[in-house]
Amino acid sequence: MEREPMNTNEYESEARKRYKKRGLYEEPQNQRQIFQNELSHKLIPSMGDYLLALIAGLCAGTALMLGADALWIFTAALIPFCGPFLGISLSCTAGSIRFLGKSLGKYLLILLLFLIGSLIMILILHGSHTPKEAVTEFFSRQNIYAVFVVAVGVVVCVLQLNRNNSTALGAFSSALMVFIMAPLTVAGWAFISGNRDLVFPALETGLLYSLIALMLACAAFYLIRAGSPVVSGILMSLVLMIPGIFASAACLGFLPASVEENFNQKKAAMMQSINLVTFTPTSTPTATATNTATLTPTNTATPTQTATGTSVTPSATMTSTATLTPTVTGTATRTPVTPTPTSTYTATVTPSITPTRTLIPTMTPTKTKMMTPTPVYGIVSVKGDTGVLVRTTPSLVSDVIKGLYNNAILEITGQTVYADGYTWISVKTNEGYEGWVTVEVLRTATPGPNN
Repeated sequence: MEREPMNTNEYESEARKRYKKRGLYEEPQNQRQIFQNELSHKLIPSMGDYLLALIAGLCAGTALMLGADALWIFTAALIPFCGPFLGISLSCTAGSIRFLGKSLGKYLLILLLFLIGSLIMILILHGSHTPKEAVTEFFSRQNIYAVFVVAVGVVVCVLQLNRNNSTALGAFSSALMVFIMAPLTVAGWAFISGNRDLVFPALETGLLYSLIALMLACAAFYLIRAGSPVVSGILMSLVLMIPGIFASAACLGFLPASVEENFNQKKAAMMQSINLVTFTPTSTPTATATNTATLTPTNTATPTQTATGTSVTPSATMTSTATLTPTVTGTATRTPVTPTPTSTYTATVTPSITPTRTLIPTMTPTKTKMMTPTPVYGIVSVKGDTGVLVRTTPSLVSDVIKGLYNNAILEITGQTVYADGYTWISVKTNEGYEGWVTVEVLRTATPGPNN
């Protein structure tokens, strides 16, 4: 007679309920969902991460205003591992709108704290220091080397997240996030200092880097088989990856000339509508003149003689000529002329990419029923109420068959093996799945009829 599965919900603590609500799924139904849940719990930030974001912003503002290149390295080291950023891509591959909203909200909060820290230092140092032009140009213009760092950083982060390698994960996360978050500091300085023609390019640069990183993170999650083969997951992934492809083409200069021209026209119109562009007008002086003449007479006398008899009477005829000397007095007024911006475009050829379909195998557990005359059972008992994972082989890196909470009952089949520093024992679940757990997580008991 088969024993009825034990209802473990009555043994759940409040901590377990909170733990379940923080992940992608409250009740994972298969191995893929269990794996996605494990990844999602690693991406939830702590209060320390929010504090680090604020401190990193303070360092970034100081590095920009003082021109201290060494402080940028310190800023990168302080930037927290931005788990919510990767959580956006994971939620799309899993098709979870609920987790997408949570990840996006936490990521925007981290960006806000970083910007606040930057603005504090910019306002303090604004009157006495000016940033280096090379630094402001670097973080407000797309750079192929920055695109390379962002691309490599996000892919390595996802792969190391799967391997639970926190050391490499933190280093590559810092290299990735500094190129996404530093443009916020430049945009804040440009807005405060009145250089508003740099605000939009800086924000655009950070946004394009973000889209590229999210697209590649989404692809990397599919690579480690964290993607969910459901319609919602595929649609959400496409919505995320299409802007990422556009951003990559824009940064690398692969956009068609017509598309780039249309985009630049709309961008210029938007910048002018919100007064983000300032022009220096050229002036053409005009003068209003008043003429005054000064008359200078010149007398020229021509003597003539008239003879009468023996006497001569001289006479003179005077001719006057005037010389007109104009004097110009004027008041100059300047009429500003607004220049008409001109754009030069270079046509580029966009290569067509033919996607290659990759078949992702899924593992279907095999139910095996074994009859034992005297079955021995074990009860899951783990400190902290974190539960246990039943694995296919006695190894910490083997595939997971099922996750069980505390007080769940497992049938012990009897075989034990020592591997990876632990003693493993073969067990069978209530559903009939056979696997391995470490003996430390079980307390043995042979339940009676009333258990």
